[in-house]
Amino acid sequence: MDHYRKALRAKQIWLAGGAGIVIVASVVAGTLGKPLAGSGFPAGFVSGFQIGIIAALLAILVVYFVRFAAARHDDAKLEALYAAAADERAQLIARSAGSTGMAVTLYSLAVAAVIASRFNVTVFVTLIAAALFVGLVVLTLKIYFHHRY
Repeated sequence: MDHYRKALRAKQIWLAGGAGIVIVASVVAGTLGKPLAGSGFPAGFVSGFQIGIIAALLAILVVYFVRFAAARHDDAKLEALYAAAADERAQLIARSAGSTGMAVTLYSLAVAAVIASRFNVTVFVTLIAAALFVGLVVLTLKIYFHHRY
């Protein structure tokens, strides 16, 4: 279990680094970025989306960081987390659904949407729609393979 405890510590370091990058990037984008022209629905929608995606990402990072910290200090939580991570059925479902590739695609589309939001609303909405489609495909595949296996 000490090996898994060290692996959780490494994951915590990556999560903290990711949170730092998100905070720095949002501050830089907020101060140096050119806001979308106008003050109507498109500009408000875009800025609201950006704030929401940043807040959601930071919340997810904090939840995982706290979960890993709690598991590192409590043997029962550590064993439960290890059992969940080492579950062969869950790994098979994730591999069958192509979860890693789809996750990279989904996150890339979300980042591209945030970047595109500074230039064109049409491209921004199109990228969000594509990200939602990819998310629905991942969810459908996970449900299908969960019932299949």
